[in-house]
Amino acid sequence: MLTPDKPPTTSFQKWIRPNGEPWARFVRTRSGTRLQFPGRAEFLLSETGQVLSRRTFPGVTAEEVRDLERSQVLPLVLSRHEKLVLHASAVAVGGGAIAFAGASGRGKSTLATSFATSDGRLLSDDGLVAEPRSGGFELLPTHPSVRLWADSQEALVGPGRTGIGGAAHGKARIPAGNGIAYCKVSRPLRRLYVLGDGTSRDIVIEDLAGCDALVELMRLSFLLDVDRPAAVAAHFDRLSSFVRTTGLYRLDFPRRYELLPAVRRIILQHRPNVPSRPRGAPAPS
Repeated sequence: MLTPDKPPTTSFQKWIRPNGEPWARFVRTRSGTRLQFPGRAEFLLSETGQVLSRRTFPGVTAEEVRDLERSQVLPLVLSRHEKLVLHASAVAVGGGAIAFAGASGRGKSTLATSFATSDGRLLSDDGLVAEPRSGGFELLPTHPSVRLWADSQEALVGPGRTGIGGAAHGKARIPAGNGIAYCKVSRPLRRLYVLGDGTSRDIVIEDLAGCDALVELMRLSFLLDVDRPAAVAAHFDRLSSFVRTTGLYRLDFPRRYELLPAVRRIILQHRPNVPSRPRGAPAPS
C-alpha cells in the first residue's frame, strides 16, 4: 500500500534549456523511473537501471532515439550504478588524457574534435566516465563519434560527412574515422578544463580548486537519483575524490575557429602552478 507522502507519480527533477524551454523531466512511478524528453521520447527505467520500455514521439526517427539514449539516458543509468559521469568531452594526448567540461553550448565537442583532427584522439564526446585508478582517475572510451553543429562540422571535418540525430536538436553525430582519430583504450586523466562562456577577449587559463571546483562539477555531472540522500552523498564523495586528485582549471577563449590552433597549443604547453597568462596566448585587442 502506498503511503500518503509517496504518491503514485512524483516529479523529482527537471532540466531546463538556457532559453527556458523544458529539456527533460524525471518522474517516479509505481513501475519505475520515467525519463521524459518532451517532443522526443520517454524511457522507463527499473530500479537496477534497465530500460524497460521506450516511447517515441511522432516525427522522431529510431536513430535519433538511439542517440538520445546513448548521450543522455546511459550516463544517468551509469550514475545509478555509482559511476562518475561528467558533462565533458575528452581526448587522448600522448600517454594521458585531457578533458573539457561545461554546460551545453560551451564548445566541448568542438574543442575535442579540433584535437582529434590534429594533435590527439577522441576518447569521449560528453557523458565522460571517470574511474578511480591508483591515486587518480582514468577516462574510459565511449562511442566513437562526436556530435557537432553544422558550422563546427564544416569548419573541422568538412561538408558532406553523414551523421544522425540532427533533425530534432540541431546537432549531427559524426562517426570517427576519415580525419577524426579515436582512442579505443582508457587513458589516465592529466587535466580537466571547465569552459567559460566565450566572452573572454583572450585565451585564459585559471586555477580551479576546493569548493569552487566541487560546485562546478556538481553542476556538470550526471546524477539520476537527486531525491535520494544516500545516492547524493555517495556522488559527493566521488566528486570530492576527483577534485583532490585532478588538476582542474577554468578555460575561456573567444569562440573563433581560427583561434583553435592557438588554444590547442596553449593547452598542450600548460603546466600546473604557472600563475601568469600562458605563454603564446594572444594579447587582448
